[in-house]
Amino acid sequence: SWNDAYCYDPDRFGVTYLLDAYEGGEPLPESQRCPTGWEWRGEIGGASVCVHAEPWSTTLLWRNTDGKWSSEVESLEEMCPDGWELLGDYWYGGVSCGTPEQLPVATLYISADGKSPDDVADRADICPDGWTWLGEGYGSTQMCAGPGGSVFSLDERTDGTTLADVAPDIGALCPDGSTYIGAYSDAAVCHSPTPMTIAWMVRDTEGNEAENLPSPGDVCPEGWTWIGMLSSGAVCGHE
Repeated sequence: SWNDAYCYDPDRFGVTYLLDAYEGGEPLPESQRCPTGWEWRGEIGGASVCVHAEPWSTTLLWRNTDGKWSSEVESLEEMCPDGWELLGDYWYGGVSCGTPEQLPVATLYISADGKSPDDVADRADICPDGWTWLGEGYGSTQMCAGPGGSVFSLDERTDGTTLADVAPDIGALCPDGSTYIGAYSDAAVCHSPTPMTIAWMVRDTEGNEAENLPSPGDVCPEGWTWIGMLSSGAVCGHE
């Protein structure tokens, strides 16, 4: 992305970000920065990047399904939905929760039928039918776990079609074979039945920016599929 490196390890599936890297301002030993069974791989924005050899799914939550903030619960374990375990804490009162299953997790502010959290009596209604509401992410976004496949966000198709071209039908940005499940920050959120690792790439490994290449999708590494665009970066998928 802009100032971060994307790294792909085919033997490490689960990824989470935690603030357990520091105690009293001093870095902890690498062996203490991640939960048991997770490996420390570095930092991003002051948070540890932890990876797992099994296909764990993770989410960052600021409010649980009871509407409580992390400061309002007796134990942070109460922040995680049933079947998910607490992995650690994150910025501004967020917590990381994970489950040892390979599930797509979507960040939604607008439901597929165009409703925001203020338009519904139950915020779980923002999630698509058949998906599980996990709680609330940052900025009143709703976190939803699906039955399988993968999730990605787009504001432009590979053929150059943008939101302005299809408005108000933002779902038309989702490529063939995928389903529109909602929106977040002027981007369509799409669900593909194919499990993929998704990466948002602004520059390739040689430092070339997507917008300066003959095709923006050329920033995707060899073996990765160009799915579309988000802001100035290419959305790339790897099966």
